[in-house]
Amino acid sequence: MRRRRGYTLIELLVAAGLASMLLFLAAQVFSTTTRSRDRLRERASEAAALQRAYEAISRDLHSATVPPDDSGLQFGLSATSAGTANNVLQLASIVGEPLLAGRAANETTLIQYAVAEDPQTGRTGLWRYETPYPVPDATSGTTGEPERAFVLLPGVVQASYLFYSSSQQNWVETWDGEVGLPAAIRIDLVLENRSAEEEDRVESWTFQLPSAQFETDEANAAAEAESAESL
Repeated sequence: MRRRRGYTLIELLVAAGLASMLLFLAAQVFSTTTRSRDRLRERASEAAALQRAYEAISRDLHSATVPPDDSGLQFGLSATSAGTANNVLQLASIVGEPLLAGRAANETTLIQYAVAEDPQTGRTGLWRYETPYPVPDATSGTTGEPERAFVLLPGVVQASYLFYSSSQQNWVETWDGEVGLPAAIRIDLVLENRSAEEEDRVESWTFQLPSAQFETDEANAAAEAESAESL
């Protein structure tokens, strides 16, 4: 009977080395696939958050109007230095058609956008603050809903705004001294990247204000009437 020859030590070492190499390559492929899947999920989540924020801001600006005189807000930026990174944008918005702002059926809300830190997560983001108008006043006994605040878009570290002036036919950094509403608003948001390999990226959005012509004509008419009375 013929004896079977067993594997030599060298053959076993070579086989073990090949098996280890194949296992290492399989682990690398699995790790790369897992990272790619997680990255795609994160990008999809970020894209969905951007879409929700864009739609929310678009709704507010579609119905934007000049804040009432007794609201305590003035349309534009609340910061003293125009064009700085984290100005607070403030406006009023009409729940309903903006051109029907004088109708009792419409409701006015005072809105502010500001970059602030989330006290729960410690992460900065773009916050939306909403206060119903008339503003509740404890001294007068007026009751109403309190201010509502929530993170509109997490991860925003800077926000800057530009206003398109129809009279100047150009973008301006501040709306101080202008009347009515701008024809459009450009918002530049700097979004943080948690990955060390990537830099912060900028998201730029431009929104048109449909009621700008109506509000501007009304403001100009009021200014002309006041000037005529003073003569």
